[in-house]
Amino acid sequence: MNSIYSFLIIVILSFNLNAQGLIAGTYHPDGSITDNNGKVIRKSYADRYQEALERFNNGEEIEDWPTVKKNKKGKTFGKKGFFGEKILEEGAPLLAIDKVSGSKDEILNNIAKQNGYVNEDILKLSLVANSSEEFKIENNISDETFEALNNSYQKLVEAGILGENLSDFDNLSSLISNAGIDSETGNAILAPDDGIVTGGLVSDEDIQIEGIDPGESLAEIAESLDLDSSLVTSRAMAETLSTVADTVSNDVSSTSDPNQPPAIDPNTGNAPLPPG
Repeated sequence: MNSIYSFLIIVILSFNLNAQGLIAGTYHPDGSITDNNGKVIRKSYADRYQEALERFNNGEEIEDWPTVKKNKKGKTFGKKGFFGEKILEEGAPLLAIDKVSGSKDEILNNIAKQNGYVNEDILKLSLVANSSEEFKIENNISDETFEALNNSYQKLVEAGILGENLSDFDNLSSLISNAGIDSETGNAILAPDDGIVTGGLVSDEDIQIEGIDPGESLAEIAESLDLDSSLVTSRAMAETLSTVADTVSNDVSSTSDPNQPPAIDPNTGNAPLPPG
C-alpha cells in the first residue's frame, strides 16, 4: 500500500512539474512560445511585463508575473532572471533580464526593449516613479523631484505610452504626437503643473551634474546626457535620470552570468525555457 501511495505522489508531482515547467512548442528570444501552427502559447516578455505594469498602475493584483516581495525580516527579494528588487517598491513587477547582454552603454536600452519600453529614458523614469523609500533616500531624491518625475510618469500612463508593448518604436516624440499630445508643447504636457521643480532645499541652479557646464540649458543638458528632452524639466530630474543608469548597469552586471548560453541554439533552432 505504501509503495502504491508513493508511486501516486511521484506521478502527481511529475505532472505538476511538467505542466508548470515544460511547454511543447518553439521558444523565441523575446520569451514567447508558439506551437507548430504559429499560434502564441505564451506571450513575449514585453507583452507580459507591460500587462503586469498596467495592473500595478491600476492597483490590481499581479498573479502571473514575478514582483518585488519582502521576507519576514522586511528585506526585499526578487527572482532569478529578473531585476529590480533593490530599486522598486514592494509589489512592483520585476524586469526580465534573462538573455539580456551588451556593453554598459547598451544594457539599459536592451533591458528597456525586452520589457516593452519605448527607450531607456522611459525605463529610468518608470524605475524612479515606482521606487522604494529606501532607494529614494539612498539616492537623495527629494520629495519635490520625485513628485515631478511621478507626474511625468502618470502623463505617459494616461497617454498609453506605459502599459503597452511599444518596444518596436524608437521615437518618443512621434508616439506623444500620435497619443494626442502637442509635439510642440510636449515638455509642458509631461512637466509638473507648476513648471520647473527645484531639488528641495537646494536651488535647481545650484545642482552640479558631472561633466555638464553649469550654464547649459535644460535642452543642452538633455542632449549631453542623451536623455529625451521632454523628460528633463529640471536639473534635479536630469541628475536623477542620469545616475539611475549606473545603478541599473551595476546591479544587472552583478546578476549576469558571463557563461550564459545564447537564447537560441543555432543547431536546433530551439531555446531553453525562460523563467516566468
